[in-house]
Amino acid sequence: MARSDWSKIPDFGHPLIDAQHRKIVASTKRILNLLRQPAGRAELVPSLIDYAALLAEHFSAEEALMEHICSEKHAKHTETHKRTHFEITNMINNLILEVKDKGVDPYIKSAFNETFKLFLKNVTAHDAILTAIIQLENML
Repeated sequence: MARSDWSKIPDFGHPLIDAQHRKIVASTKRILNLLRQPAGRAELVPSLIDYAALLAEHFSAEEALMEHICSEKHAKHTETHKRTHFEITNMINNLILEVKDKGVDPYIKSAFNETFKLFLKNVTAHDAILTAIIQLENML
């Protein structure tokens, strides 16, 4: 993934969520660096486990925010958001199992990039909508 792709995550104005997005990007960069360096591969599984925990914490925070702010009229967005989070979490958990079982191969780097692309899509689409919903609900 090109370095310019990292700048695609805008701040949405919620301090916790924005800070978590930045932490996830930093962790993503670290994992990609580990994938490029043979010596770093020993750290890959623990880093992926930490990454999965960071994502789980982030998704939980967003879902708690949705429960608190979003009304029934936004239920479809909430369900879509939860499905995407579930998919991303499964992708990372499968990567952890693959690395533990088979080691690192070109598939791992490609799969990790695809996982992060899905996260970027989630941020730019679902999180932007979540921010708009929060703003709307706070105005009513």
